Amino acid sequence: PFVVPAATPPPAVAALLKEHGVAVLRGLFGGDALERVAATLVESTDAQVAALEGVPCGVGSARSFDEVVLRSPGRYDVPADFAAFDGDLAATEAVARATLGDDFSRAFCGAVRAAPGSPAQGWH
Repeated sequence: PFVVPAATPPPAVAALLKEHGVAVLRGLFGGDALERVAATLVESTDAQVAALEGVPCGVGSARSFDEVVLRSPGRYDVPADFAAFDGDLAATEAVARATLGDDFSRAFCGAVRAAPGSPAQGWH
């Protein structure tokens, strides 16, 4: 009952989230949107992590940088600018706005990059 087409109105998706705690929007990133979002994140993450090469970076927010945070050895949290997605996140934001109402705000956009062979992160 909580798997619906991406065209489902955001208030209806919000109702599913409130009732079931989960909603699956089939086809949310249609066409080339998923490829564009993924490519934007990969390009941004690769560039920021490459710029960090050779720079000492401790684990955790207090020992890292605004641009990149080392969450655990080999696991980088890299923010991305919302504007880089050129509207591809509009549907997800509409659902968030319908669900959270006045509490909605853009808090974070980005990706976590784990290097091959990095240990599992012990929290989340």
